[in-house]
Amino acid sequence: MHRNQKGMSLVEIMVAIAVSAIVIGAAYGSYSVINKNYEFQKDVKYMSQTARAVVKMIARDVRMAGYQDFNATSISEAIKVTDSSNNCCDRIDIIYDKSSSERIKISYYTKQYQNRNRLMKLVMRCTVSDCTKTSTLQSEQPVADYVDDLQFSTLREG
Repeated sequence: MHRNQKGMSLVEIMVAIAVSAIVIGAAYGSYSVINKNYEFQKDVKYMSQTARAVVKMIARDVRMAGYQDFNATSISEAIKVTDSSNNCCDRIDIIYDKSSSERIKISYYTKQYQNRNRLMKLVMRCTVSDCTKTSTLQSEQPVADYVDDLQFSTLREG
């Protein structure tokens, strides 16, 4: 006599649970790898955007270097690069006239902060035309963090 069996045996349930656990584990493992790659790509994108913004900011000031308002005294050294001799990090000072009554000096340099370097920006108002005496217009502010190196190249006549 043959009985009609309905349902599953304990062995069949255990095999189904084991196969399901393997599939879920593999899915979680692949999700974990994809998520780590996504976070890395997001960090790279953020660093790239920050670097692009910093370069744009410095380039804007460098383009203004040496600008003198009508009838203003000339600027003898509009851009001064302090070379660090292939060590970290160079410094750049930029001088230009912001208006007919205001000449400014902008400095970009790095400063040690908690075992890392920060790119700093300092804006000074020149109190004499050659900018040997200044007063603070905008105190130093961090522009970028975790700067490994800052090197400027100049074309020198000679």
